[in-house]
Amino acid sequence: MLSFTEESKYRPGIDNSDRLDLLAKSLGNNYNEVLAEFQYAFVVFLIGQVYNGYDQWKRLIHLFSSCRAALVTHEKFFLEYLMTLFFQIKQCPDDFFIDVLSKDNFLSATLAWFFANVEDAPEILSPELRAKTAKVKAFFEKKFNRLFDLPSD
Repeated sequence: MLSFTEESKYRPGIDNSDRLDLLAKSLGNNYNEVLAEFQYAFVVFLIGQVYNGYDQWKRLIHLFSSCRAALVTHEKFFLEYLMTLFFQIKQCPDDFFIDVLSKDNFLSATLAWFFANVEDAPEILSPELRAKTAKVKAFFEKKFNRLFDLPSD
C-alpha cells in the first residue's frame, strides 16, 4: 500500500490538493491508479479484515475530502471516487459502520467535510458533480439515519 512522506503527512493546510497530486505523481500521474489503491484498501479491509486496509482506506477518504482545488481540476476523478465510495458502502450491511459512525468518528466528519466543500463552491463546480454529490449524500443519510453536515459554529 502507498504511504505519504513524513514531510507531507504533517504539513499544515486546509486544501490538500497538492498531496493528491503528489500521490498521483507517484503512480505515474494516473488518477485511476489512485482509485485502484482506494478500492484495494477497501477490499483488504472488508474481505481480508486487515486493519492496515482500513487505515489506508480511512486516510484516502480523508485526503480526498480535504481537496478543495482538486474538485475543479480533477472533476472526473471525484465523480469516479463518489461512485466508487457509493458502491463500497452499498456492499456493506446497514449495521457495518455503527461504531465507525459513532459521534465524532472520522467517517461522519470527513464525509461531511467533503460534502460541504462541494456545496460551498456551486459556481465553479459542474452541475454533474454537484448532483451526484447530493445523491450520494442523500443515500448515506438514509442508509445510516444521520445527517452528514458540518456542525454549525
